[in-house]
Amino acid sequence: MAHTTTASDRLAHIVYALYGPSHGRHLEVWNRTWLSGKKFVYVPDAPKGPFAANFRGVHAREKRGASNPASRYRFISDANMLWAAHIANMSFPTARWIMVVDADTFCFDRTLRARTRSLEWRRPIAIGMMGGFGKAYGGVVRRSDASCESVCTKENGDGNYELRLQSPAMRGCCMCPVLPAADSFALSPNGTAYYRPPHFDPYGGTGILLSRGLLDAIPSADWALCTRRLVCGSADFRLNTCISNLHNGTRYLHAHENFDFMSAALRDAISPVENIRYNVFWSTIHKDPVRRPMVLDHFRNGSCPWSMHKLQLNLAPQVYDLARHCM
Repeated sequence: MAHTTTASDRLAHIVYALYGPSHGRHLEVWNRTWLSGKKFVYVPDAPKGPFAANFRGVHAREKRGASNPASRYRFISDANMLWAAHIANMSFPTARWIMVVDADTFCFDRTLRARTRSLEWRRPIAIGMMGGFGKAYGGVVRRSDASCESVCTKENGDGNYELRLQSPAMRGCCMCPVLPAADSFALSPNGTAYYRPPHFDPYGGTGILLSRGLLDAIPSADWALCTRRLVCGSADFRLNTCISNLHNGTRYLHAHENFDFMSAALRDAISPVENIRYNVFWSTIHKDPVRRPMVLDHFRNGSCPWSMHKLQLNLAPQVYDLARHCM
């Protein structure tokens, strides 16, 4: 659905950039709960429904198989986290912050506002739950400015090709080499690797908050080109790769609020560390009758997490009622 910027949009502090299926009930439920009254864009995985105009069919899903390198494209929707950020930025060019997040994530606006209150939104900043430094790549890597040739036929386990030589300094040379194909790019072991993996890789499921300073620092054309060239990896991996390659001065901050909330709610002896960790990254309270009331009761203490990824829809109204102070 096309969006025309209005006077009220210019006052938006946080805009939400969601991406997910063209069907399903998440957006319907969110509009009755945490998303009510908030500015947002939605990028569907098919050109259907009220937001069909936001669909970007960049990389077709291919039949998987060891003999088919194109199977590394994973899913069409893996490009949509980037497109959601790009479209939100174009639709709300003066919003101070854009929260890019999965469609199945329940967000807590007050937490996000509190986190950004002391930060300078004019500076390039990205905030999210960190997935690690140099994740899966062994530290600093360098890219190749030429074709990587056949040495890149070894796939590294996350849908990305990279050079496998004895020297660790060479790792990452062949991360996702591509060749031009029609109006986009196709994965090829003989292609060019334009980007290197990000040193910081915040987890996208719980949402990544991008500042106006960061969005303004990346030209729109560069953002779109990176989205088309980067056909490998998960949605958050692609977003973080484009950010780190297009603006290497970005300040990354860890979103600790989910851990703070869940560790306080589940601090008793029956909640070992793994249960806290699970609920930090994705909500499991729908299948846990012991810990569900502990998490829900903790909202009554005035606390709020950053978000609840994969919160079951049948629990959303209850969470919303208990967490009105978090909205």
